[in-house]
Formats: sequence, structure tokens, C-alpha cells
Amino acid sequence: MVMDCGFGEPDQFPNRIRGKIALIERGGGLYFHEKVRHAMDAGAIATIIYNHQPGTFAATLVGPSDWVPALAISRDDGLALRDAIQAGNTLLSLSHLPVIDKAYEIWDGTSMATAFVSGAIAFMAYQFPDDTPAERIARVLETVDRLPAFDNRVSSGGRLNLRRAVDSDADGLPDWWEIKWVGDLETMNATTDTAGNGFADWQEYRAGTDPTDPNDALQLTGATVLPDGSRQLSWSSVTGRSYRITRSDQADGKYIPQVFNLPATPPYNTWTDPDGDISHPVFYRVKLED
Repeated sequence: MVMDCGFGEPDQFPNRIRGKIALIERGGGLYFHEKVRHAMDAGAIATIIYNHQPGTFAATLVGPSDWVPALAISRDDGLALRDAIQAGNTLLSLSHLPVIDKAYEIWDGTSMATAFVSGAIAFMAYQFPDDTPAERIARVLETVDRLPAFDNRVSSGGRLNLRRAVDSDADGLPDWWEIKWVGDLETMNATTDTAGNGFADWQEYRAGTDPTDPNDALQLTGATVLPDGSRQLSWSSVTGRSYRITRSDQADGKYIPQVFNLPATPPYNTWTDPDGDISHPVFYRVKLED
């Protein structure tokens, strides 16, 4: 079942959206991934986002996460869905959803492969800037997926695997990062906590913090009540990251997003909550944007 949720602002999701599909219009000052995240926070199980101008559009969810299915459709299809919803009882049968009959295409040839391998080499050069050209080539050849179909057809005998090229031990942590902090690939993995501060090494990697320093982690470091009754929060931040602040009236309650995509201003960030009611406790969380 589908429900109209405007531009996808947090306050535009009906209470009944939980377990249903959110229909959202593109635009309104929000990115595609922000609209999807708002829908997820409201309890939607999928999103359909239609263009705010004629035609279709391309969209991205920025990076891997626990995303619900998200579909970008043309303005005409979106308006047709919205009109059908408004003409009925707010809910719409899934049978009205547009059908995508060809979401992927298969291409082949050297020109296609060259672009992928060149991009992989560029990415590895960023990850391992001290490598020589020969070492970069070796990383590609030594980390391919070896397949019988490629025997005697390509020199490596395999298919490009960029993930393995930068994470050869497949522990979710880039090789360069492990070597930088502990000098080897055996000490750390996705579940270790090298600093012993309650933050797993993969969390430290994503946050850009020092995994060997118990005092360096993504967490609120201060909260001050200002003279006007608003609360000012502070936390250490790292260049290139962005943050989300959520708030709840109970420590174990539902946390409602207050601000999204707050850019880092190293070495620390501050954010002021305009809510002037300090008659009851309020709980906050600072999170990395995905």
C-alpha cells in the first residue's frame, strides 16, 4: 500500500506510513537519500520518488547502508500515483506501481573493461599512494576472481575484484588503514576493539577516529544549556564526514532526527537545539551519515 508523503520532510509522513510505501516528490531542498532515510525513520518499507519536472531522473543513495527499496520514476507516473491516492482512501494497491522491464543491460568488449580497470587503478592509487605502477598492476592481478571461463583468454585468468584489491583479508577494513594504525593485517578485523573503548575498529574507521586511542571516538563530548533555554551539543569531528543528530525523551525510546548532513568543522562540531523546554530530560545521539 502506498501513501502520499509530500516532499519527504520528517513531518510529512502520516502516522499510518509504518509498514507501507511512501510516495515522495523530488525537490524541496532534500537529496534523494535524505528522503529515503526520512521514510525509513518513519517506518516505511519502501519509497517511490517522482520527478519534480518533466521526464525521468537518475538518483543515488550515496553509499551502502540498510536502505529500503527506493524507486525513481517520472513526473507523469508520480502524479498518476498521487491522483489515484487522492481519489481513493489515501491507500493504493501495489498493482498500480509502474513496471520496470529492463533495469540492467549486458555489455562486453575491451572498451568496457578498460574503463573499469582504469577506475580501479585510480582508486587503489588513492588508497595506496606510495605504490609503484608495477605494484598497482600486481594488486589487480593478484586479487582477481579466478574463473575457468577466463583460462587462456585473459592474462590474469580472472575477473576484477576491487574490494579484494583494497581489502585483501576481507575483514571489512581497508588494508592501508590497518597498516597505518597497527602495522599489519592480523591484529584488526570487523569485531575487534583495539582501543578498548566500546567502539569496534570498523566504527572507528567509518568515523575517522584513532582506533588506538581510548579517548578518541564519535560521541558527544559536551552539552550546555544556553541562557535562552536552548541546548548546545559538541563532539569531535573529522574532515570529509557529515553527521546526523537524533533526539528522544527517553534513553531507550524512539530517537527522532533533528538535523541531517551536518558537515564536519574539525576539530569539533557544535549544534544548538532550539527547543527551549528544559523541564524534562532529553537524550541525544550523534551518528555518521551513511
